[in-house]
Amino acid sequence: MTILAALAAFTACSKSEAGKGESKSICLTTFQDFGTRADEPERSLQPLFLFWTDNNFNDATKAAPDFFVRTPDGEIEDYKTTPYNTGVYYPLYNKPVKAAGLAPAPGEGLLTFATAGDYRKFNVAKTTGTTDCPDDEWGVIDVLAAPVISATDAAPFTVQTPLYFHHRATKVAFQAQLTSTMTKFVKFVKVEIPGSSAVKTVEWNATAGTYDVKGGADTTDDYEFGNFWTTDGEFLSTDPRANATLYYQVLKDKPTNMGYTLIAPHVSSLDVVVKFKMANSVGDFDTNTGIREVSVPVTINFKDASDNDLTLEAGDAYTVLLYIDALAIELVGKKVAWEDGGYISLPFQIR
Repeated sequence: MTILAALAAFTACSKSEAGKGESKSICLTTFQDFGTRADEPERSLQPLFLFWTDNNFNDATKAAPDFFVRTPDGEIEDYKTTPYNTGVYYPLYNKPVKAAGLAPAPGEGLLTFATAGDYRKFNVAKTTGTTDCPDDEWGVIDVLAAPVISATDAAPFTVQTPLYFHHRATKVAFQAQLTSTMTKFVKFVKVEIPGSSAVKTVEWNATAGTYDVKGGADTTDDYEFGNFWTTDGEFLSTDPRANATLYYQVLKDKPTNMGYTLIAPHVSSLDVVVKFKMANSVGDFDTNTGIREVSVPVTINFKDASDNDLTLEAGDAYTVLLYIDALAIELVGKKVAWEDGGYISLPFQIR
């Protein structure tokens, strides 16, 4: 954007207009927690902006904001320094305006209205999977929300007071690695997540002034993902289930990334099923002989450094490392930044 264009955008957001009294046009800037996810370029971060007058945002009986809503053409990052001009003017006499945000905006196929025109609840759509989680339908859509902020004509929204979008789910990633004493060969590692843990709805929290994500009651709608990787550690461009040789073998010297899932927060444990195939030699996988299929249900209990129960909060991220041995698996959980990675250790037996 040129300096002249930027100046024009700023002017449009600040000047008074004839016939509109002395109020200014409402303009917003945005900020996204941890920046745009580089590993998810295909996922829409187009926001929804909601506006209320005074404190009507905390009236849970209202199906829609009493002022207006906007869905801009751009994405969250597009309005980080260049304000989005809503084209609506601040109320006169410094009457407060409240604003909040949600992303992805409904209408992109990821979030849908639970009831048409009711902004209090959205359903999270199933997806057809991605290259890092090709076998799942849940646990992929990254819901972000910006809590309510306030402004008036005399003290308008500015670059210093953006709508700050935060991750609303908890991210749990998995890695697999063989122990140094492991004599078997392992491939096809998968983790099954219960459907009840997946984010199924997005609901307006009138008390907190933001959106929360909720899990679903369906305990049969389980999904799984696994180490669908090439030998150079990059995500596969095609679904590897069509070619068994593409499943990357789990090694001793470094962890194999298996992907991640996004779950509803405010829990202190996660029930999963760890599945893999174990053989005496790599050649056994090619001939499909002497292979042992392992499936072990596990409850991952999240603990802090003092071994106290740890409640997973919105925006938290954990990496769980599966140490696989011929007789047992040890889970080591590490709290990480949303993009990167306390330890939680839980051994369990292979039966």
